Amino acid sequence: MERVRVISTTTIFPATYTPHSTPQTIHLTPWDLQFLLLGSIQKGILFSYSPPDLVHLLKASLSRTLDHFYPLAGRLAYTEDPAKDAKLYYIECNNRGVEFVHAAAADDAVTVADVLKPEYDFGIIHQLFSQNGLSNLECDVKPFLTVQVTELARGGCFIGCTLSHLFADGSSLWHFLNSWSEICRGSNCLSNPPVLDRRYPHQAQLWIPNRSVAVVRKPAAHHDNNPSSTFLKEKMFHFPRQKIASLKHKAVVESGNQTISSLQAVLAHIWRAVSRNGRVHGNDDVHFTLGVGDRTRTEPPLPTHYFGNALRLFKGSMKVEDIVAENGFGRAALHLNKRVASQTCSFVMDFIDSWIKDPCLLRLGTMMTVNSLLTSSSPRFDVYGNDFGWGRPVAVRSGGAHKLDGKITLFVGAEDGSMDVEVCLLTETLEALERDSEFMGAIRT
Repeated sequence: MERVRVISTTTIFPATYTPHSTPQTIHLTPWDLQFLLLGSIQKGILFSYSPPDLVHLLKASLSRTLDHFYPLAGRLAYTEDPAKDAKLYYIECNNRGVEFVHAAAADDAVTVADVLKPEYDFGIIHQLFSQNGLSNLECDVKPFLTVQVTELARGGCFIGCTLSHLFADGSSLWHFLNSWSEICRGSNCLSNPPVLDRRYPHQAQLWIPNRSVAVVRKPAAHHDNNPSSTFLKEKMFHFPRQKIASLKHKAVVESGNQTISSLQAVLAHIWRAVSRNGRVHGNDDVHFTLGVGDRTRTEPPLPTHYFGNALRLFKGSMKVEDIVAENGFGRAALHLNKRVASQTCSFVMDFIDSWIKDPCLLRLGTMMTVNSLLTSSSPRFDVYGNDFGWGRPVAVRSGGAHKLDGKITLFVGAEDGSMDVEVCLLTETLEALERDSEFMGAIRT
């Protein structure tokens, strides 16, 4: 059943930006191009109130925001070299606009309370986003950014963003949303204008062999309202500040390492619980793939408000028996700590240099293998500072993009020092987690 109906779809252009007669081009970096075969980022924020002129305010302020982020209104383009049998992909700043979808809940089908439920109803959450299943390769004709604004039954609204991961990472998405909300509140200039120059850290033109892109244009991982979704379950778990502090203290004591962070302790807690409750055995390897931001890991560092991708994935692995054993929580936290600490400047530059010589495109099937977890997003992103002029958001949610068994999405909590973790697992595994007293002991129910 369609619980959300689309009222209108509009193309929004930058308010004053005019492209050159020959459109500006922005060449993509290894950080960008590694995501070429994947799909979009889908994040959205929920408001308990919305003003009568909601759609007009958001359209007008989005147009003004695009003046500062004008490459978003462009499209993916490429030059082909038959001799190389390869393509050079780039962003063409041709001012073709972004998509704005105005939607509304059908009758009383979706309220703020429905979206706030910790256990996701796929038939609700994923209808709050547009361009579901969009592949980055489709952005030659599809917009890099689509915004869906859904007016909810009995008041409130949801702003859902679908952004090509080829164009930018989560840090840049939240930077854009922070800027948009600032302009919607009436600001004429940005506190943190974006840095659009992507030439650092190399000047090389990166030709991608055609054989590397010989795949279907639709990404393999998106579940809508289809039967396969019945095998998966999503739920938001809330970790209060006091519980996080207790987990960190326990991890430090068990590992003997004072540098373990709160986030590493929370992730180790999840890793241990899933290993204890999943379809794994004692001698099996279990993996945890983490995303790490590289903005501060280069020399010199990238500009703080660098707009694009500056993200890599790396993996940690342990035996199930080591994680679930006594003091296994501390071992898991220490393992994650050491893997993060190994991501030095030289490691980043080696990644860039080797990628230029031999481009490696990420595929979801290799990122999310059997017995693995994969994190995305970060509790450092400013979710609740997005006040568009009618109050702060009351919650954050993500769409169906890249959702498979083992996907872990991290958000800052609404309360100071807290954390919200969105978990997508096989139904039987997630339900076992809900019955696991050790795991649930750190959760506010």
